[in-house]
Amino acid sequence: MNEKEEIRKAYNKKRAELSQEEVNVKSAEIMERLFLLLAPFKTIHIFLPIKKNNEIDTWPLLDFADKYDKSLCTSIVKGDDLDHVYIDKNTTFEYDSWGIPIPDSTSRVPISEIDVILTPLLAYDAMGNRVGYGKGYYDKFFANCEPHTLKVGLSFFQPCEDFIRMESHDVRLNKLVHPGDILSFDC
Repeated sequence: MNEKEEIRKAYNKKRAELSQEEVNVKSAEIMERLFLLLAPFKTIHIFLPIKKNNEIDTWPLLDFADKYDKSLCTSIVKGDDLDHVYIDKNTTFEYDSWGIPIPDSTSRVPISEIDVILTPLLAYDAMGNRVGYGKGYYDKFFANCEPHTLKVGLSFFQPCEDFIRMESHDVRLNKLVHPGDILSFDC
């Protein structure tokens, strides 16, 4: 097992051990910080939570976007790539085999219009390196974004104590929001 696989296993276990109440409280704290961070931006790409994986509840962002006239989008997996589509509080969703909410929206979003990408992850370090689920979707997405696009990770936990060894295709985060703080990384 390589280093990233070990980190994935450890953080999947750590997240699985959170109670539903802990997930709800920590998610609300993250959203509170995130709303402040997102205030100046117009088009925000979000991930929607996989409930069975105890992911951060990002559903409140739909009401936030409606209230503050923000455009939200999310991704749909298409083979080895992601399609990006607009969503809003009126969008309906179905769940795929992984438990990911899939919107019925077909209104595609040009990557060049996305100001901020909220990024799912399992772990991260003090340099903004992250470990996701290992499919590489977000690294490919980041590589095609405009240089000004802000890449923001969301996590229930503090950074890993050790630095995560990154590969040539890995892209670092600009910021990370966790229940206690917003961290910035020099990217």
